[in-house]
Amino acid sequence: MNSKKTSSLKLQRLSKRKPLSFVDPKTPTHVAVKKEIKEFSSRKKDHLLITLSESSQNPRGHSLDQVRLNHRAFPELNWQDISIKAKFLKTELSAPFFVSSMTAGSVHGRAINLLLAELSQEKRILMGVGSQRRELFDNEARKEWKELRKQCPKALLLSNIGLSQLIKTPVIKIFELCESLESLALIIHVNPLQECIQKEGTPYFSGGLSALKQLVKQSPIPVIVKEVGNGFSREDREQLAGTGIYALDLAGKGGTDWSRVEALRFDPLSYERNSGLLFTDWGYSLVDMLFEMLQEKVPYQVWGSGGIRNGLDVAKVVALGCELVGLAQPWLKSIFSHSPHEMKLKTRLDLETSRKSLREFYEGLEKELKTAMFCTGSANLAQLKKGKIKWEGPYV
Repeated sequence: MNSKKTSSLKLQRLSKRKPLSFVDPKTPTHVAVKKEIKEFSSRKKDHLLITLSESSQNPRGHSLDQVRLNHRAFPELNWQDISIKAKFLKTELSAPFFVSSMTAGSVHGRAINLLLAELSQEKRILMGVGSQRRELFDNEARKEWKELRKQCPKALLLSNIGLSQLIKTPVIKIFELCESLESLALIIHVNPLQECIQKEGTPYFSGGLSALKQLVKQSPIPVIVKEVGNGFSREDREQLAGTGIYALDLAGKGGTDWSRVEALRFDPLSYERNSGLLFTDWGYSLVDMLFEMLQEKVPYQVWGSGGIRNGLDVAKVVALGCELVGLAQPWLKSIFSHSPHEMKLKTRLDLETSRKSLREFYEGLEKELKTAMFCTGSANLAQLKKGKIKWEGPYV
């Protein structure tokens, strides 16, 4: 029996159980639902526009610039000897990099997700979808993913929902999100800072670890936990070791700064904007965490993201011990690279041009990663992890 059929049968059995002891919100009125849909779409459009701008990025640089790979003048390899293949469960991937969760629920979001899903299907890389939160209150939203799956039946998709939604939603409703997408795994994103600053934020995280444990216990597919750009403390990582999650995506600071994104949605002279910008650079960088984790043994896979810009960055993060490496803004920028910034979200995407730009970016990533591997004498990803790192600055 294949894994999709097995997962579907498990979901059917779970649907007959009584919901777990989550808070089940009252069914909102038709007017309230329409208002929430409008707010959700507006927020996602704001997010897209701001994240395409450099103003959304952490202005204090990236700690990966302090990492060097050991150059080998005698790599004892031929170019064709290099393999960048990776694995997710029993699925072979063409590369260790993947599409980090980004957007959903807007007009441009549909076109973006179609392009990314096509790439996932063609190149055999994982793709995390944007938050499926809207599906919890809008049945029409599910159609977007069903249509995407119909167009890209072999795309390697990962479902995605926030921890604050997990806490208050019956677990069977969460699994229905995975079923509509036919996803390989479920991402639970944690974003306490973003929820505090966001206009429509839901900073309600009490009971989060308990909800996560119960979800993992009943889930028919692997569960992945990710931050959105502020990373995880040592205490967080230790607590997650007892939850049974499959992987932890560290998602450190250094790339898109979501406190800045949410702050920039407010009026320029407002207290809210200044308050949000105060938390720029909050949290842990990817290198901070990976350096600490050299001394830790954890029962889950470690994935890296947060400011990854190119194939050389990917090589550094793999060399530091990560199984897979996520990128977000660079994929978006490649999709919109042909259009003037002020027109980016006011016109329909030229799908063919964007498709070409996206593939060129993928090929560039692949070439850069292979070059780094060739020049370190690494024929595969396992060899890249063996003593290839040189630390500079404060990490020496």
